[in-house]
Amino acid sequence: MSAASGGKEYDPHTPSRSKLWSWFTPTKRAEDGDDDESEEWDEGCFVDAQAYLSDERGEHDEHDDHNETFISRLPDELYVNIRPHLLCYAASRALVLIQTRLIQIFLHLPSTPTQLHTLSAVSHLWHELSFSPLLWSRAFHSSPGFALTPEATTRGVATTVPPRGKWDGLVWDRQAEGSSTSTKQGKAVERISAGNHGERGWFGTRRHPQANILGRGSTIPTSPNPSISPGHALERAPTLPISPTTTIQQTRPGHTQPIHYPTLYRSRVALPHHIRNPTGSHSAHISTLTHHTDSVYCLQSSGRWMITGSRDRTVRLWRLAEIDEHGAIGETELLCVVSDAHGGSVLSLDFEVEAEDEDGKGRGKMITGSSDTTAGVWRINWGDNGPGPLPRESHLASGTGDSKQKQGNVDQPSVERIGTLRGHTGGVLDVLMGTRHYVTCSKDATIRIYDRDDYHFLRSIAAHEGPVNCLARNPNREVEQVVSASGDGTWVIWDLETGEAVRNGGGDGRGLACVVWEDDYIVTGDNDRLVKLFSASSTELLRTFEGHTDLVRTVSVNVVDGLLVSGGYDRTIRMWDLHTGQLIRKLATTHTSLVFDIQLTATRLFSASHDNSVQVVTFGTGLPYLGLFA
Repeated sequence: MSAASGGKEYDPHTPSRSKLWSWFTPTKRAEDGDDDESEEWDEGCFVDAQAYLSDERGEHDEHDDHNETFISRLPDELYVNIRPHLLCYAASRALVLIQTRLIQIFLHLPSTPTQLHTLSAVSHLWHELSFSPLLWSRAFHSSPGFALTPEATTRGVATTVPPRGKWDGLVWDRQAEGSSTSTKQGKAVERISAGNHGERGWFGTRRHPQANILGRGSTIPTSPNPSISPGHALERAPTLPISPTTTIQQTRPGHTQPIHYPTLYRSRVALPHHIRNPTGSHSAHISTLTHHTDSVYCLQSSGRWMITGSRDRTVRLWRLAEIDEHGAIGETELLCVVSDAHGGSVLSLDFEVEAEDEDGKGRGKMITGSSDTTAGVWRINWGDNGPGPLPRESHLASGTGDSKQKQGNVDQPSVERIGTLRGHTGGVLDVLMGTRHYVTCSKDATIRIYDRDDYHFLRSIAAHEGPVNCLARNPNREVEQVVSASGDGTWVIWDLETGEAVRNGGGDGRGLACVVWEDDYIVTGDNDRLVKLFSASSTELLRTFEGHTDLVRTVSVNVVDGLLVSGGYDRTIRMWDLHTGQLIRKLATTHTSLVFDIQLTATRLFSASHDNSVQVVTFGTGLPYLGLFA
């Protein structure tokens, strides 16, 4: 082989330095006059040759001898073949730098799909960058009310690989192959704003390696508000909340959840449509639980858990059915029964799932209210049923929960009573856990407040002229306030620190049975068969919902999606448009008697009935990532 370089011709008999090393990485330069090649190169040490690359081969300025590149000193036959590849490498490194800087700029722009669509139309490079997991995760988490479950937040890993399937309007066909048309990808966000969801391939389904530029190990933000830097590549970029435990490398093998954020976003946008208008492919799934032996008065869900209380004097802990990545529903499992939790019916409960401990097992606290006039405080151990799949060895645990239970090598859920709150002279109709207080209300027309740390009684409030049927906390947990609803027809907001009334409303009906407080809305259900919507800040009556034919016993609200549900003695559950007051539909139900309690979440509706059953309705089955929405 011959090579022209500086007019010289390659002489095969001339000794070549290339025989001494396998990559072009000098660690020592020959001293002047030293012709011993073995002293000139180190074949056992390899560094980045790119750091020494110069644009021209030849002489250097006499003041820049220390910048002489080893590339210029290579044998001619190597230099001619290697230099183009190194220049290409330099160009790719420059492109990565450009991409990083552009992402930094994009993070200063509004976090909306419309903005991302605008960016994608500028150029091919901007189009590719507009689908960065970092940008789409930011768009998702800055959308009001869009949130992931704690498990998804802990295990989620952003990916550029979408799930198998494609969109047809708001319908997801998981049997279809994804489209690779970049035009459809680029028009994704435009159709969100325009409300036109008819074109296939919305958000695109181009296949990229998992976690491309600024995507590898991209983590899931824990809140919409920036607080933590997203990574080394964006040290000077606007900060974005990132959980330190969610990268592929930091999460236990087999416990990661890949999330394609454009698909996640669209699925969350589509969900309210399927709640309001169920379709064949995304219809609601109904599961009926009949384990209680008497009326079920109360229930609450949080994440993957549900707890129910009954006239049979038991409290039951459930692990909700898993929803797989394709939106298919598993089975809800009864994990633990607390027998004889009280000396009377369990009328009310409230619980919190605390952060998992170092061994990955969940802990929690619960308070229950009973017709026996007491409230119980409980410690919950979720056992090996903490984050992650339910262990195959797990079986139903039963008992009073006074000790930790084991079956084989698997810790079972257990409940232990750690305190009893006394003082009421009538049944405890509702209970709440505040940040610093336990709050109870009773048929005796009073509210009692206890210290959360040591259960010490703090004060009693002669709150109403009739039984206090229900309590709801201020949605801002930093503000220690509750609202109470009474049989006297009024609702009152109370300051728990002082026991003083802040403001009140209602008063023109035959008695309030229930109340909820979300955002600036207070919603009540009453004995006049009405649901009423008030402003919490002004107490103004904003809207009345008419349609029930008997007492409205329970209400629940999803402000983000504009939905309100109510249930009562007419044995129906009704869904309303929160902002117009229009009845959307009566929900299909298996209940055959009075509805005592309901709870609406982003994906599910839970209801408890006098017919001894609990019903779990899962909306939008078949939507991708359905099980990740909080």
